[in-house]
Amino acid sequence: IGFGGRIMDSGEPKYLNSPEGPIFEKRKVLYNLHSARNPIRSGGAVVVEGYMDVVSLANAGFPAAVATLGTALGEDHVHLLRRFTDDITLIFDGDTAGRNAMIRALEPFLTSDVTPRIVVLPQDKDPDDIARAGIEAWNELLTRAQDIWDLIFDESFSHRDPSKIRDQSTIIRELVPMVA
Repeated sequence: IGFGGRIMDSGEPKYLNSPEGPIFEKRKVLYNLHSARNPIRSGGAVVVEGYMDVVSLANAGFPAAVATLGTALGEDHVHLLRRFTDDITLIFDGDTAGRNAMIRALEPFLTSDVTPRIVVLPQDKDPDDIARAGIEAWNELLTRAQDIWDLIFDESFSHRDPSKIRDQSTIIRELVPMVA
């Protein structure tokens, strides 16, 4: 339905996809879903940020990974995955962008009655790095997945002192919109 490429050296853009058209809409496509359908049905889905992560995971022996194509995870992606499973784990890079993506990922799940599990990788690591360390390291990482709500609350409280009024106000400003 389209072409995707990734630059291997430094440069921008890191990923480049075909332009959208009548049969290629990034918000409705998950890379590797055609191959991952059956493993997802039997063991749940793992959503990663890049398609090279999916390739590395498949090479390491993990067939149930899919990726968005340069766009944030949206409601269309969630509805597509729900055709195969309610067991969805999101893996995010450990950098600031990955943590911000984790917070944004909550919204598409709110209308779907699915509560995803989340893994935030260590700083400067991505799923490709873990896959290259071996399938055992990847499987161990998946066992530490947390419910998204637990992780969001932990993130908010871990950077602030809830006994201080100023921090209480910040925590409330962060969490109330999500809970609402």
